[in-house]
Amino acid sequence: MDYESELLAVLSHEFYRATACNKKRTIETGRTFTQASFRNNVTKSEDIIALLGRQWRVHVAHLCRFTEIIEPHIGESYYNELFISCTAPLLRKICGCPKSVSNLIKLGIKIDLLCCTENNYFYGKGKKKNKCKAYIVNRCVASMLQELAVQYNITVSDYQKSSSSHNNITIPSCSSISCNLQKVRFRSSLRLPKEVTNNEVLQVLISRYSCLKHYMDLAQEINAKYYEQNERLKILFHPSIHRAKSGTITKIGIRASNAICGLPKHADEMHPYQTRGDFFSEYFGGAPVYEYDIKSSIYRVAYLLHSGEWLGEEVDFYSLMCLHEPRNKQEREEYKKLAMLLYFGGSVKNITARIIARCPHLLEKYSKESITETVKAAQEKMTAEIGRSMNTEIFLHESCLYMDLLQNLLSRGLKVVQIYDGFYSDDPRLPDLCRELLPCLARTYVGVATTD
Repeated sequence: MDYESELLAVLSHEFYRATACNKKRTIETGRTFTQASFRNNVTKSEDIIALLGRQWRVHVAHLCRFTEIIEPHIGESYYNELFISCTAPLLRKICGCPKSVSNLIKLGIKIDLLCCTENNYFYGKGKKKNKCKAYIVNRCVASMLQELAVQYNITVSDYQKSSSSHNNITIPSCSSISCNLQKVRFRSSLRLPKEVTNNEVLQVLISRYSCLKHYMDLAQEINAKYYEQNERLKILFHPSIHRAKSGTITKIGIRASNAICGLPKHADEMHPYQTRGDFFSEYFGGAPVYEYDIKSSIYRVAYLLHSGEWLGEEVDFYSLMCLHEPRNKQEREEYKKLAMLLYFGGSVKNITARIIARCPHLLEKYSKESITETVKAAQEKMTAEIGRSMNTEIFLHESCLYMDLLQNLLSRGLKVVQIYDGFYSDDPRLPDLCRELLPCLARTYVGVATTD
C-alpha cells in the first residue's frame, strides 16, 4: 500500500473515532410527574375552550394533530417526558414553519398539554449541534382534546394549510429570472438575499429542475391513494429553505421522507419508546418483515447520473471509490464516514480544515501539506468513479427514483413502508421485485432528470 493510501486509512480511522465519541444524554424514564408540574389547573374540556379563546376550534384541530404525531414517541403513563424540535418535518407540515410550531407548543403549554423541563438541549455531533427542548406531555389533556374534536365534529383537514400550493406556481422563463435568483439551487452553502421570498425560490427550483413538480404531484397521489388512512406514512416532499437569523437563505434541500424516518432502529435519546421494529409489528400485524436496502445509495445514484448505468448490489462503491481496497469491515466502515465528508464537504481546503479541527493530534505526526495532498487524491479518485459532487441535489434524484420504485411496488398490491433508501414489506416478493424493477426505472429516470 502506498503512502497516500496508508495516510487515508489513518485519516478515516481518526475521523471516525472523533465523530463517534460524542456522548449522548438520554431521557430519565424513571422520573415522575404530576398535574402539579403544569402551569394551569386544567381538569375539564371547558377549561381548554376558555384558555384557547375565540379561535378554539382551529387550535383544537391543530393540537389534536400534534398529539397524534407525538403519540408513538411517548410512554404509557399519564405524564411522560419528550424532546420536541420546532423543525420536525411533520410538525412543520401542519403548522407551515418553525415559528408556527413554536406558537402551537405555546398553546399546548397554556392548556397544560405540555410543560417545558429543559430549555436548551443540544444533540448531535459537531460544533453546529441541533437544538430542541424537553417537555412533559399530559395524556389527560390529550384525551380531552380528542373528546372535544369528536363532540364538536372538528377535523384537522378543515383547518390544515394546503400542501398543494405548488400547483398554482407560475414558472418563470430563464431570461426573466433576476440576478438575486440566479444562484437558487439545491445546495448546502448558499448566501441569497433575505428579500428573496420562499415562493420565488420555489418558482425558480421548478423551472431549473424539470422533474421536481412531477414528483411533488406524484407524492400527493401516492399519499391520497395508498396512505390516506396512515398519516405517519405520507410522503413529505417539498423544498426545505433554511434562513439565518438575518433572513439570508443559507441552504436549500429536499429529500422524500415520512414520520417513520424519524424512528430509530433502537431506542435513543430522542425516541426512548417506539422504534422502527415496534412500528413494523403494529403496521404488519406481527408478520415477518422483508427488507430491501439499497447499499451506498447516494454514490450509486451519483454514478447513475454520471454514467447512465445502474450498478447492482454486487458492486461495492466504497471499494470502488477508495484509494485502496478496504482490508476489513472496520476499515470499510471508517472510510464510509470520511466518504460523506469527501462528497459533501466542498473544497479540498475545507475538508482538510474539518479533519484537522476534529483530529488536531494528526499534525504531530503528519504535515498539513501531506494531509491536504491525500484528501485531494481521495476526492479525485471519488470524482473519477462517480462524477463530481452534486451536493444536496443528489437527494432530489435519489428521492425521485425511489418514489418511482415505491409506486410500482404499491401498484402491485404490496404493503410497503419506505425509509429513505430502505423498503420494508410483509410480502416475500419485495427483494426480488426491487432487484428486477430498479435497473429499468433508473434508465427511464436518467432520460428525464435535469441535473444542475
